[in-house]
Amino acid sequence: MAKIAFDLKAKKISGKLHLEHVELLRPETIEILRNITVVCHMQPCHFLSDKKWLASKIGDLTKFAFRWRDLEVAGVPFDFGSDSPIEDVSVQKNLTAIADGQKEGIMAPEMNWVIGHTHKDTKWFHETYTDFSNGIPVSMKFRGSSMQITS
Repeated sequence: MAKIAFDLKAKKISGKLHLEHVELLRPETIEILRNITVVCHMQPCHFLSDKKWLASKIGDLTKFAFRWRDLEVAGVPFDFGSDSPIEDVSVQKNLTAIADGQKEGIMAPEMNWVIGHTHKDTKWFHETYTDFSNGIPVSMKFRGSSMQITS
């Protein structure tokens, strides 16, 4: 997808690309993403459910998994989400995943975690956002419907 978007940009065909489940990224892909208009959407909670089989299923590719810090360093914008209804809507699970990932050598992003969960682009998906108060999620909306906040 990143290569296709890069090629379209070279042909002066532009727009903003939203990439979902950006959890496996080679360095050359991150370089392409740096040079196009893109927002990556990641679900850190997937690390919690995936970590037990990652090495056995994808082997050496695990070094390219969950590279949120590398995207941050490259200046590629990204947001975190829960992948509901596949996973529970839980900011805490994402925070736990980031902390557990550090134990496995996955660098945590330096940004304030609240920013990663707010989905700043309100035009991307109408009425889909999280409200925080003092770093605590107080409400979540998806397509205008309130979502239950779990811990």
